[in-house]
Amino acid sequence: MTAGRSLGALSGAAALLVLVGGSGADAADEAAGLIKYRQLLMQEAEAGMAAMDLYMKGQIDFKPAFAERAAAIAATARDFASLFPPGSDKGAKTNAKPDVWSNTMRFRGAVVRLTQESAKLAAVAKAGDEAGLKAQFQNVVDRCDGCHENFRLRM
Repeated sequence: MTAGRSLGALSGAAALLVLVGGSGADAADEAAGLIKYRQLLMQEAEAGMAAMDLYMKGQIDFKPAFAERAAAIAATARDFASLFPPGSDKGAKTNAKPDVWSNTMRFRGAVVRLTQESAKLAAVAKAGDEAGLKAQFQNVVDRCDGCHENFRLRM
């Protein structure tokens, strides 16, 4: 998914939430929709990281797609903070820890760092900087792992 498609998807989801809300659905229905939407974005990000990891391990030589995946990860990371508004911890099963809502400053800080590192990865990939690619990819992996460790329930 490209950055434009990610933003378009977020806009579409927001429109859907407004439409659902306008039709008399309750807040739990809206929260359930948002939970499902953010889970899908997280799954998409996870798949993108796994695909890029194949390139990093030398298992594929598909450099142009790497840059596209990195840009999509950066776009999705920018959306993360807005995908966890108050009340979106109820309405459907979520793997997010309560700390996302009870310690919002810490969570938002983690999201900012992920956003910065993923934007750097997208820039390094676009520039074709092979020397910096491995280190920057690992920085993003570390940021993802840090969020999952602190803000995601183990399944």
